[in-house]
Amino acid sequence: MSQSPEASGVMKPLSLAEVAEILGCSRVGLFFADSRELPRLASEAWPEARHFDRTAKDLCERVWLSREVALEIDSASAQGYIAAPVLIGTQLFGVLLGARAGLPAFTNDDGEILAAMAERIAIDHQHRRAQELARAEQAAHAANRAKSAFLAHISHEIRTPLNAIIGYSELLEDELVDDGHDRYVDDIHRIQGAAQHLLGLINNMLDLTKIEAGKMELFVEDLAIDELITDAVTTCRPVVERNHNVLTVTVAPELRTLPLRGDRLKLTQILINLLSNAGKFTEGGEVRLMAALARSGPDDEHDLILEVSDEGIGMSEAQISRIFSEYTQATLATTSLYGGTGLGLAVTRRLCDLMGGSIQVESAPARGSTFRVRMPTQPRAEGST
Repeated sequence: MSQSPEASGVMKPLSLAEVAEILGCSRVGLFFADSRELPRLASEAWPEARHFDRTAKDLCERVWLSREVALEIDSASAQGYIAAPVLIGTQLFGVLLGARAGLPAFTNDDGEILAAMAERIAIDHQHRRAQELARAEQAAHAANRAKSAFLAHISHEIRTPLNAIIGYSELLEDELVDDGHDRYVDDIHRIQGAAQHLLGLINNMLDLTKIEAGKMELFVEDLAIDELITDAVTTCRPVVERNHNVLTVTVAPELRTLPLRGDRLKLTQILINLLSNAGKFTEGGEVRLMAALARSGPDDEHDLILEVSDEGIGMSEAQISRIFSEYTQATLATTSLYGGTGLGLAVTRRLCDLMGGSIQVESAPARGSTFRVRMPTQPRAEGST
């Protein structure tokens, strides 16, 4: 057997009919205001007609501005009105209005009673809004889970034929070269490039959905800094040089002797995303990759610093505030001119957070950008999120 609201410790919401009965009102109106102005019609009314005359509306406006109980009598119609602010502390939600035809007129005692009921209605309203927000949040989480499941499924379905396209195109390239048909190799490279680009976008989508679902795993292992840098540079050098850029790499000597641990694949992915962006947004300039150490604590602890800088188009402060958001680029013009989905940097930031690191950016329009990743050299936790 279910408990009544009173038995469970939760008070039943106060109805306008109950307000009317307690004060002997012929009509009651409740004006909720989500903005700075009261609505023309009552949000709720008893009986149901939500229109009140000019005298009642003026009284409500006065109470709304003063936040104090007010009484009014319309001598022409012998109608009495009483209104109280619907508030909790300093938070004002609206005005509660009561009307009574003829005598007796409303008194100050009636005003105190109405004010108490208005506060009760404010509490009910706040509780109802909290419940609505909780339901909306639950629905949003459910929709997000459904989106993640769909993206993970569709990404898997698309990656399978894409990998086949890439594999068969590589076999076809070998056969064409062996048969002396070198003039077709450039066309095969275009097929491979397009397929690899699409595969990279799908991988970013899949990584993002895994991170959001808390299913992205970390595989922490011993790292060799030169191998990590070489993997990323080998992958990105064609992208950087396509726009007639020069790629320079600087590695601090102490990194080659200091024990390093981390998730090699994810660190490589971070560097690939940053180097690809630098190469894409820079033309005829220099793209620099720097790896160094920075002290992170008093006990001779160090962090790995990976810095990618370019001489590209740069960004304003407003653009910087958006670039780590999913499916967002600096501007619409950037998207139309340079392409992309806006996922690379979002995934990069999520991966940095996942590994206990951070990413910062410094940039200015027409002065290039510098992205600085900071990672612990000895992660404290290994495993999944």
